[in-house]
Amino acid sequence: IIGVEPAAASVNFEAKGLGRLMPRTELSILIANFPQNVSSDDIIFTSQGKIGEILSMETFVISCDDTEIVGCSRTRIVLLAPSLDAPGNFKVQLVFRVSILSSENSNRLSETKEFQNDLYFYLSYFYPCSFESFCASNFMISNIRKILQSPPTSSSCEIDFCIEASNIADPELFSLSPSHGPATGGTSVLLALRNFPVVPNQNVRIIMGSGAQQVEISATYVLNQDESIFTKSTAELSFTTPRVPGGEIDV
Repeated sequence: IIGVEPAAASVNFEAKGLGRLMPRTELSILIANFPQNVSSDDIIFTSQGKIGEILSMETFVISCDDTEIVGCSRTRIVLLAPSLDAPGNFKVQLVFRVSILSSENSNRLSETKEFQNDLYFYLSYFYPCSFESFCASNFMISNIRKILQSPPTSSSCEIDFCIEASNIADPELFSLSPSHGPATGGTSVLLALRNFPVVPNQNVRIIMGSGAQQVEISATYVLNQDESIFTKSTAELSFTTPRVPGGEIDV
């Protein structure tokens, strides 16, 4: 391994009203002379018992005219860093499996072997800035969506991770399916929303009906689209209807 960028990643942290958040830092790993018959499915990056998610892998050839260059091939692996809870300088180990052909009694046999070798690097995990307090001190709010999509690479507080409250539009429902179901409940309903904030499932409550017949339930799941940003986002929200009185009710 001849290069790792960035060399630091944020640990998981608590955010008021959102619970525990797990930012995943995208790492670019450059390796010289990596076996060419190894696919991304045969590779594992692990640290402290947690596994990183490989996003892409490419191999390319460089000029060998410079005698100071080690080898002629380069492999770049892009992955999401393993998600850890505690700060520190931790070893990230690369384990890969490769098929090796061997001869036995004139037959060519293939066997899979696992290699660890010395392929590892150290990644510095840190506590991120308390963006909630920092942004509030600048009369702004923390842009949780950006923190999760493009995590900070140091503990420094940066104004880029804050946003003016006036720039955030009100959530809007633009699709509901289905729009009817039996009063006995059990119908799975899917909502499509614009400008929905990034929140965990347990922080979303659906209120059906009113008065003494009001029923409050939890969301089955909440999914913000990957391309969403805080000021322009789309999300899907699903819930299962409870038993309710017949007729049209407010949700």
